[in-house]
Amino acid sequence: MHRCEWLSVAVAAVLLFTSINSAKAESQTETECSMISGMYVSLRDNNNVTLGNREWETELLGFAQQHGFNYLIFYDIENIANQPARAAHLAGLIERAKNEFNIIQIGAALGSKRAARNILKFNQQYRHLARIDVLNLEFEFWNLRSEQGAFEQAIDLLNNFREVAQQQQLLTEVYIGWISAEQGKALAGAVDRILVHYYRHNSDNILSYGQERLRYLASAEQQVNIAPIFSNEGPDNTADPGGYFMGPWLNENALGDAFEQWQREFQAINAPWKHQLSVFGSVWFLYNHFADITDLRGNANSGTHSQKCLSNMQSPQNTP
Repeated sequence: MHRCEWLSVAVAAVLLFTSINSAKAESQTETECSMISGMYVSLRDNNNVTLGNREWETELLGFAQQHGFNYLIFYDIENIANQPARAAHLAGLIERAKNEFNIIQIGAALGSKRAARNILKFNQQYRHLARIDVLNLEFEFWNLRSEQGAFEQAIDLLNNFREVAQQQQLLTEVYIGWISAEQGKALAGAVDRILVHYYRHNSDNILSYGQERLRYLASAEQQVNIAPIFSNEGPDNTADPGGYFMGPWLNENALGDAFEQWQREFQAINAPWKHQLSVFGSVWFLYNHFADITDLRGNANSGTHSQKCLSNMQSPQNTP
């Protein structure tokens, strides 16, 4: 074989090897994705200064990294676009979280159309890495006296959130407590992700707590992205001392145990409707209460899954 022919064959072999490995890496990227491990965070921490307080911010981000959280949902930023100093601090915190502490998404807990527009305005003022990624609706329609009217208001808010989100390719999300079958079907088509509360004292038979809610969501006959919410409230940091949740339990159990038990029970469900639900992770309420737990241990992050890559997660409005 002539030298030039040998070189041509060698180059072709290298290119083929590179192509195969690139395809393999791309395939792994598409199928192996971090599950969301979320945590609500109040930016009014007992009236202490939070945004712009470097020590407080570092403690928050270090805690998130140490315990495997990769998604933060911030309260108290509804009017952030009209507060230049706070906005600059928030943008810096978000960018630092994503650059240095393995945070992949930031959400804003909101309750009005005006607040959603303010997040859009905030995002327009800062570069991509410093932006909010998720509009999270906080509106407890099931606790209001006129529940049906309140639910209609919630759907109206979600429709507005979706319109706002489309302008910047954001995700929409809602937290729910109790729903009817009709409400579950309506919610499934109105939002990208649904957080379902499991506010219990412990993890015993945790999925049986309102399991019908999952069936209601699945009845829409479309893929619905869900995640359970657990609460770390204890008797000393809740407005309802008789209704505290997993705060005391966390002194004796690892942080990830609740979600692991929930997953085991979910996987044991033998019903066709289960396949309409895609579990994208779990969420804890509230970062500010974790300081009251004397022996917090474990990791909230449950590793990888192959259901759906976060970067490729489609909104219902964008699905063919």
